[in-house]
Order: sequence, then C-alpha cells, then structure tokens
Amino acid sequence: MTKAAAALSKDEFFTAAYEELRRVARRSHKGHGNLTLNPTAMVNEVYIRLAEAESFQPASPEHLKHTVIRAMRHVLVDAARRKAAERRGGGSVAAQRVPFDENVERSAAYDPGELLNIDFALEELARQSEFQARVFEYQFFGGLQVGEIAELVGASEKKVQRSLRLARAFLTVALSPEKQDDRR
Repeated sequence: MTKAAAALSKDEFFTAAYEELRRVARRSHKGHGNLTLNPTAMVNEVYIRLAEAESFQPASPEHLKHTVIRAMRHVLVDAARRKAAERRGGGSVAAQRVPFDENVERSAAYDPGELLNIDFALEELARQSEFQARVFEYQFFGGLQVGEIAELVGASEKKVQRSLRLARAFLTVALSPEKQDDRR
C-alpha cells in the first residue's frame, strides 16, 4: 500500500487493505492461537466495526493498521466478556445482539479470564507508558514483528525492543497471582 491509498474512500481503502488485514490477523493467530479468533472472522468483524464508525477515515496505511489492531483487541476482549458473562449465567442476550458475533465467538479458543486480565493490565500500563502499551498491543494482538512495529511507530528497533521488555516485565508483575488476588 502507498500513501496514495490514503486518498481513497473508506470502502476502496479497505478493499485495497484487505489482504494486509488478513496477514496481520493470521500473524496474530499464529503467535497466540489460544487467544485469538479465526483470521477471516477477525478481519470481517474488524471491518464491520470500522465501517459502522462513520467518523473513521483512515489517514494512511499506518493509521489503518493501528486502528485495525486496536479493533482486534476490542473484538477479542468483547468476546471474552460475553463468554465470562455466560459462565456466570448471563450474556445470552448480549451474544444474540449481533448474530455475526456468535460465529466469531464460536471460532474463539482462549481463556476469557486470562484475556480480560491482560486487557486490564495493559490499560494500567497505558496510564504509565502509552508507548510501551502500544508496542505490546501491536505485538500481542497484531502479531507484528519488532521491525514492523518500529516502522509503524516511527522509532528505532532498539527502542521498540526495550519498550517490549519493559512492557512484558510490567505485565508479568501485574498478572502475577498476588496482584490478581489484590484486585478481587
């Protein structure tokens, strides 16, 4: 994709970007098969959500990729919340609210509690370092490699690697059993 793609309409841009979106979703699936949805279902759900967001207009391929990865995270977390609600005896209405989500949810194979804890810890990290949270999100939810992340955020690979190490250290502590017990 080129910068010229940014001048396209949203539908034209998504058509041009569809394979890139599938690639990102496949990479995410490959790296964390137990935490992600079927790549095609993920791309379709992300597309539907972004298409429904009338104010969304991708400014560049990088902006689109950032937005897609963020939307992937939200799709996963929303599915995890529905699954957790079902385990508590609720959630059947939410699962029926959008029929497409039911198919997406069936293709999910992850521990919803673990994913919700990761999301919560990532929000905590974002309050301390938005950059560290963003690069971790790109790697974990987007399946991007260090070089791709560096290009996307306009930073050196060393800075991205350092930020990923710090993010993992923070999340390791935040996800420790002691911290989990403190939240309850």
